[in-house]
Amino acid sequence: MPYKNGFLFALIFATAFPAVVAVVNFEILNQSVASVVRLFSILAITSLGHVWITFVYYFDPKWRDHFNRKPLIFYVVPVALIGGSIAIMLQPNILVSSIFVKVLIYLNMWHFAKQNWGVTALVGRNRGISVDEMRRPLIYAWVFFLIPFSLHTGDASQFFPENSLYIAAIICAVIYVIFWTPNLFRQCRTAKRDPYVLAFCVAGFLFFIPTVLLFEKPYNGLLYGGAHAAQYYLIVIASLALRERRSASPAKVAAIVLALLSLIAGITIFSKYFYLSSHLYTDDPLEWITDVIRVVVGIAGGVTLHHFWLDSFIWKLSDKHVRQIHGEAFAF
Repeated sequence: MPYKNGFLFALIFATAFPAVVAVVNFEILNQSVASVVRLFSILAITSLGHVWITFVYYFDPKWRDHFNRKPLIFYVVPVALIGGSIAIMLQPNILVSSIFVKVLIYLNMWHFAKQNWGVTALVGRNRGISVDEMRRPLIYAWVFFLIPFSLHTGDASQFFPENSLYIAAIICAVIYVIFWTPNLFRQCRTAKRDPYVLAFCVAGFLFFIPTVLLFEKPYNGLLYGGAHAAQYYLIVIASLALRERRSASPAKVAAIVLALLSLIAGITIFSKYFYLSSHLYTDDPLEWITDVIRVVVGIAGGVTLHHFWLDSFIWKLSDKHVRQIHGEAFAF
């Protein structure tokens, strides 16, 4: 199929992936679809590696030229974020380090919501459809689903009964649906002439709802990391490999995809270490006596902050110069 359709279908699928998995698999219908399980497993395993992919932009000549114009933003601040993260993990107060790790984990919810809005706005802008009605529902969706997310991490259940928290999570989800459904209906009327834009709006609207449906499932939070990472890999491949679509031969695309997958495989091991270590930090603080573990978690945490920071600039498509650097990658 044409590049623009393939790219759009892939983004729609990535955005809708949590809802798809929640409906067709994992005890919701007491069924198991092997292909969904395998795909979900691959995305979940590689999801923690996506924050490292941001560094690829430093190796692109056009982006490096853009970064050189603002060294404070693109070089000094990233070094400070990573260095500061390591310093926080190495300081002697365990409580401060623990809070830092937890804040990073919860910041991902906000980051997922921001990317959902960014991808939807990107599609709407390039297809000439206003998606302004979905701005607030997508950006602030994460606020309504903090309780079910805290159930997955086990934080809130240390202080409140799980049954009460689950009821509160359902109430928050219902409030979310009631509060923002009028926006979705208004957006449906605006986007009805373009099914792609409409599909993005609906998928984004439903993105966090499976956190409530998959209560007490150990893979609950992994759904969002997998879907978010899939979105990010797609837009990175598009912006770097397919800047000029006419010159993107299948061999060239395959080579770049393989290179990215190799990078993902290597950094996932490092990122998984951060994930496991953050859980050890909560369950057995004695594990954190080792400075090596603290440095590793500090680096991974700093890279995550760098990912949040750099994304706010390289995906700022309201900036004409940024749009020019991306070229025709998103001209669908």
